[in-house]
Order: sequence, then C-alpha cells, then structure tokens
Amino acid sequence: MSLKPSAEDYCNQCVSLVLTRKETNPALLEDKWGEKYKESASFPRSFVLNATPEDSQLNGEEIFVLFQLVDDCVKHDVNNVKAFVSTTVICNEESTHHESIVAEFISEIKARRAEEDTCSLEDVVNIAQTCLRFKH
Repeated sequence: MSLKPSAEDYCNQCVSLVLTRKETNPALLEDKWGEKYKESASFPRSFVLNATPEDSQLNGEEIFVLFQLVDDCVKHDVNNVKAFVSTTVICNEESTHHESIVAEFISEIKARRAEEDTCSLEDVVNIAQTCLRFKH
C-alpha cells in the first residue's frame, strides 16, 4: 500500500483560483505579511502564509495557506495568475478537526470562486481563519 497521495486525493485537497499578479509579487508579500510569509525554492513557484489569527485562543493550533502558482494557465492575462490553493492545520494532540477544516476551506474557496473572477490573498486568509475558528 502506497502512502503517496493519489491525483484524486490531491484534487480533493486543493482548489484553483485566480489571483492578481501584483498581489503575488514576492517583495510585496514580504512587505505585507512579514514573517507570516515563506517562499519555496521550487518550480512552479509556491509560497505559504501563516493564517493563524493574532488573537488566537486555539490552544497552539496553527493554520497555513499554501499557494502554488501556475502561470501558463492564464498566460494571455498580464494582470492575473492562476494558483492552486490548499490549507493545512497544525493541531494539538486532542484535536480531530484537521480534515473538516480543510474540507470547509476548499468548499468556501470554491463558493467564492463561483461568485468572483479573482480572489484576494486577504480573502483567502480570512476564509482559512473563519474555518479554523468555526471548528472551535
């Protein structure tokens, strides 16, 4: 039995959306998000935002939003970039909410994507925070 996630597992754990290229500029991300932003040395380009609320009463739980940019999917659009987005939750030992938080996050992002052509990073982070708070 393989522990490697299948393509179907991956698709169920992430969702695609369109972000503005300006908002995904590494220098602007560093400036706006500071230590909550980490860039991966990978291709396609990936980065993570720590979306854990500052005023968190979550007993050590943290939530991270993962972004993988897929430039060639919207290459005719100089203002926007397609990204695969997912989230992961670092839970304490008593928590059993990880899977339900990820499922809710994916569902909420899909709903937002159906309403709007682009989504802001701030909106994505707010959705992650809401999903984490809702489970507590």
